Amino acid sequence: MIQAPLDCVATPATTAPPLITVLTIVTVTESGIGSPVIPQNGLTASAAPVVSGTLSNVLAPGQVVELLRNGARVATASPTGTSFSIADSGLTSGSYTYTVRVASDAALSLPSTSYSFAVDNGVPAERPVITSVTDNVGLVQADLLSGVGSDDQTPRLNGSLSASLPAGSVVQVFRNDALIGLATVSGTDRQVRLLPSPVIRRA
Repeated sequence: MIQAPLDCVATPATTAPPLITVLTIVTVTESGIGSPVIPQNGLTASAAPVVSGTLSNVLAPGQVVELLRNGARVATASPTGTSFSIADSGLTSGSYTYTVRVASDAALSLPSTSYSFAVDNGVPAERPVITSVTDNVGLVQADLLSGVGSDDQTPRLNGSLSASLPAGSVVQVFRNDALIGLATVSGTDRQVRLLPSPVIRRA
């Protein structure tokens, strides 16, 4: 009996989607008002940093970004674009190194380059910010623009705090890295007023 030849059909192997291999941690910031950046190899009092970065392309279905603190996974995120932001919490005083990687059920990508910093819970968490400098003498009295001259030798500095000061804490004022006095803090909105500031002598 003659049989017709069988047709051979190649079936492609089922594989997991390729993992993204290029991840970059762009910044690590403190949580809260202003979200100040924690410098690489810097120091912070924040116990809850936020790690942000970029991906080389959009994640495939089933993939997530994993955040690793000192080599251990602490959080995940599922970004829809090519950027991510992952919050951590509960840090105590010590040194920390963060990396990120992409994970799926099938595999893990190579980790990103690391981002390291130290936490010192004894450093004040409250952050003062100078919001304006006021010229309050002479014919023209107004807030000064950065780099603009003034005839006021005792300008008033105004600012705010990221949080209320605990008992016993003060805001120190520096000019050219030299301590020149303390600020007066008042109001429920944590306004800071430096009045008067020491005389600024013309060179």
